[in-house]
Amino acid sequence: MIKNLSPKEAALGLIRDLAAGEWGRLLDRINVLVIPQTNPYGNYFDVRANEYGIDLNRDHVKIESEEVKAVHAVFRAWMPEVTIDVHEKGDDYYRVSIGCVSNANIDRRLQDFSRNRLLASVEKSLAKDGVTFQEYLVTEEMGVNTSAGAALRPEDTAGREEMTRFSTTDLNDGRNSPGIFQTLSFIQEGASRHDPPSPAPFLSRACSSPSPSTASSATGPISSSPKPETSSISSGWPAPRT
Repeated sequence: MIKNLSPKEAALGLIRDLAAGEWGRLLDRINVLVIPQTNPYGNYFDVRANEYGIDLNRDHVKIESEEVKAVHAVFRAWMPEVTIDVHEKGDDYYRVSIGCVSNANIDRRLQDFSRNRLLASVEKSLAKDGVTFQEYLVTEEMGVNTSAGAALRPEDTAGREEMTRFSTTDLNDGRNSPGIFQTLSFIQEGASRHDPPSPAPFLSRACSSPSPSTASSATGPISSSPKPETSSISSGWPAPRT
């Protein structure tokens, strides 16, 4: 939904396996809808928002962006029973983290079934391949809710006890917004250790005023990599959101 790189490639791999691989037989029983990339701008420039500065993963109530309008048009046309919004985090001990619906207006039985049956099954299956799993939760200072967009300085939360919470409980993200229709909906965070460098520094240098030094650096390799997002939120300026 936002700038992530790996989910796009995974989505294309899923399409391949459904069309020509061993998973193709599933199409005799279910319909599978795939949107590989909803934020090409953010993906290319390694930023969270689209070109108008809209955070697409906080736009599922107002639905101002064309990208999220398209997602909801597909959802309302098909009304899928299960939705998964796939994201990417930085390096983490837990290679895969999945969160289920968490809004208070969604039938609690859907959350219980998701956690106790589906996520438990995923964890068991991944363990066979030696892949670590944890339900997607975040840790931050008590009384803070950066999922709503708060930008906090370290001194704002100094001395507070930490709490563990769902990544979001609001309806404005890509998990709870489908879930409010009383459907199964999930967010997946996959850890990545090999993100390619962002093209943004290259483009910034290439588009600046020409000079011998600029021309030289613009054609050279980019050594810096974007700072990864993690599933554990600590005080920062601003805190990452998913």
